[in-house]
Amino acid sequence: MATDRRSHPTVRPHALALGVLERPGATARLSFLGASLAAELGDAMMLDTLGCLSTFPVRHRYVFEADGAPLAKLPATWKLHPLPTGVAPARAAFAHLFSLGCEASLLVATDGPVLPLGELFDGLLALASPGSGSTILVGKAETGVVYAIGLAKDHASITDAIQWSNVALEEAVEAAAHDRGLTVKATTVGYVVDSPEGLRRLAKDVEAGAFAPNCRKLFERPELKRLIA
Repeated sequence: MATDRRSHPTVRPHALALGVLERPGATARLSFLGASLAAELGDAMMLDTLGCLSTFPVRHRYVFEADGAPLAKLPATWKLHPLPTGVAPARAAFAHLFSLGCEASLLVATDGPVLPLGELFDGLLALASPGSGSTILVGKAETGVVYAIGLAKDHASITDAIQWSNVALEEAVEAAAHDRGLTVKATTVGYVVDSPEGLRRLAKDVEAGAFAPNCRKLFERPELKRLIA
């Protein structure tokens, strides 16, 4: 007897994309650790960011390499994509993600591995819903920095305004969105690690159970224990 397939409906998965992009100058802002430790912490935060985001059921996962910056060895589920010179990194990253045919994309920085994952994924799903093309998802951090941006369309006029540097990016994104009649949906305010205070905050969050195994291992080093004591 033939099976009535209509009685077993399936849900078409959304074509979602994730991108991870190191903020320009992020390692330099960790120079208070010394060059070697700063590079190790930068790699640890990137790997922990990728580990957290790997839980998202998405079709595409990319780490974007700008300015030939050396990157840690990537997990197997992530692909490395070099960005062209002369183009704003975030602009080029979103252009690549949307060239894959995705319905929504999320670009995340690597200098704040403690992320509100539920909010980010729910926001990404909402962007893929019909009628969400005029919404921008913004993960705001303290001091005006942005740690994540999600789009349902490749708004070139918006991504051109995203310099992805450690400045008042939040204001730039909101101003660009307002000028174009777009709505900004913000997530819980987070933080980035670019100072001794940020480092101690990350250490406390990791000690409290935040998923950051690479940072946790690094914090066991005597030279870092002295800094976060």
